[in-house]
Amino acid sequence: MKGLGIRDWGLGKRETLLVSLFSPKPPRSSASSAVKKHVSASPRLRGKKTARGVSLLEVLIALFAITIGLLGIAALIPTGQFAVVQSTMADRSSACGRAGLAAVKADQIGVAGAAGQIEPRAMLDPAAWTAFAPSASAWQPFGPAGTPQVAADVGYGDAFVIDPLFVAWNLSNPDLPVVDQGRLAAFPYGETDPAALPWSPAYLDRLTFRDVADANPPVLPLSVAERMFRWADDRIFDIARGDADRRTRSTYVWSDSDATVTPYPVLPGETAPSGAPLRQANEGNYSWLLTVSPAPTEAIPAGAEGFRNYRVSVVVFFRRVLDYLPATSSEPATAERTPTERVARVVLTGGGYGGGDAAIYLPTDAGSSHFGMGADDEAAYDAYLKVRPDRWILLVGMSPDRRVPTDRFASKFGAAIDSNWRRVAQWYRVVMADDVQRRSEVPCVELAGVPGLGDAYYRRVTLAGPDWDPGALDATATPPTAGAAAVLVDGVIGVYTKEIRLAK
Repeated sequence: MKGLGIRDWGLGKRETLLVSLFSPKPPRSSASSAVKKHVSASPRLRGKKTARGVSLLEVLIALFAITIGLLGIAALIPTGQFAVVQSTMADRSSACGRAGLAAVKADQIGVAGAAGQIEPRAMLDPAAWTAFAPSASAWQPFGPAGTPQVAADVGYGDAFVIDPLFVAWNLSNPDLPVVDQGRLAAFPYGETDPAALPWSPAYLDRLTFRDVADANPPVLPLSVAERMFRWADDRIFDIARGDADRRTRSTYVWSDSDATVTPYPVLPGETAPSGAPLRQANEGNYSWLLTVSPAPTEAIPAGAEGFRNYRVSVVVFFRRVLDYLPATSSEPATAERTPTERVARVVLTGGGYGGGDAAIYLPTDAGSSHFGMGADDEAAYDAYLKVRPDRWILLVGMSPDRRVPTDRFASKFGAAIDSNWRRVAQWYRVVMADDVQRRSEVPCVELAGVPGLGDAYYRRVTLAGPDWDPGALDATATPPTAGAAAVLVDGVIGVYTKEIRLAK
């Protein structure tokens, strides 16, 4: 561009401007460039915050918050597992209860009939029952020459229990004394002597079914009772780990002499037991019994034989302990050795409407004289009065009823009962259970009105269920008809009740 200019070309003012626009700018000095850069950068730095790091304290606080969150999530895992187990147990208990009620209406018991014939009888047909006859010290079928006292009790509207599995399990022990066989006939087992406890009439008669061959004793065999009163749907399955397909197989009981339990079908390379598969094996965790009590709406017309409409309850157990473990002065009840069926006294503070608040208690003199527990052994009383929320207890009491004969209990429980009485029973679900307290240390207002009560251990509970029989409420009456007794049975997870007409 050298040579361009006004002087050389004679251009005017406009042309001079155009030339200057297309002319290269002169180079800037390094000093001026540095000053301008400094001046241009300073306003941007003054309007923007400088970046800063994270302090160690902030890191520690963040780690602490994350740790607390992770621990909370970890704590939910066993809680969730427990909820799943409880939900599964409740679902299976419901299925077992429904199956039991269906069996009561549909199943039949074969009994020996005339000319050696087998006659089918319904479960609620007295002709299918067997009870313990104290006068004969033996188990005898119902009938004119059988068990007149127990048969009369049932006919007069007493509540009773049908429990073939427990009876057969313990009678299979050849060393069981006859006196203990009589105690097995009571629910709860243990005391049947009228003078043993002031509330002894509150126990229920425990019945079983007759053996088809009327063997000695004429009770349902254990093998049959297991099939009938153990729920069979908690089956055992096996995964064939040696199989390429890892197939799932059912476990069967085989017909060999050892009753081998093994998966079926048998895969190549496995040794099959002798015989054939009989039935699918199950874990046997769920079992059941029946409690039967006259329905509250039952009315006997003039000239009728007795009660007909009964409230039948299927009582479902989870892993029930069937062993007979009585507590006596020679073998006392302890925290480690507690009977699975126990009886205590109860005071219903809410009048028994819908169950409500109650206090179950055991006097220390009764615990010492009858169960061998020391008055200061709080752990033994805590185990004896053990109840858990969402479990069940049975209330048993004596209720006046003009439809039953006078003095019918005199020969069985002594002359203390001199009026028209019958035993009533009802199951209640435990909503809340408090800790065990000793009355001499922590006074209990619920027990203040119980006459003649000294020191005792008690536990406050809240119950849910139907209204209690008002005739069995008076805790201040003269024993043995005073108030109600609480039957505490381990392992009861569900009770399913239906009103059924008793067969005659």
